[in-house]
Amino acid sequence: MAGSGIVRVQVTGTYYGQPVSEVAQIALAPYTATFNKPPAVVGVGVTVNTSISLTAEAPADGTSWTYLQGNLSAAAIAGVELQSSNPAVLHPQRSTDGLNFSFLAVQPGTATLSFPPRFQRSLPG
Repeated sequence: MAGSGIVRVQVTGTYYGQPVSEVAQIALAPYTATFNKPPAVVGVGVTVNTSISLTAEAPADGTSWTYLQGNLSAAAIAGVELQSSNPAVLHPQRSTDGLNFSFLAVQPGTATLSFPPRFQRSLPG
């Protein structure tokens, strides 16, 4: 695979006795992850659900690509867990599908939710 994330695939053979040769280019498209922000203030004892949406970015060079059908699998960010700066105030709960996250407001106080630095570095931009 080239450093550009584009790979050339060639299929050669016969189909119903006729020779065929097809070439396609497959590109790995970058995705933008958008975190749907939870409310700024949450009552004690309340569980809040939030999510990430993933959107394929258009090619930077203006070329037109045909995107393969289907949805991006949550496996793209599997294992990434929401973190709290103070789990005694906001306690993150394990994601069930990789794109949806919840946290419990345990007690009054201030806390910040974030994702691990390794995930933040992998996001475009």
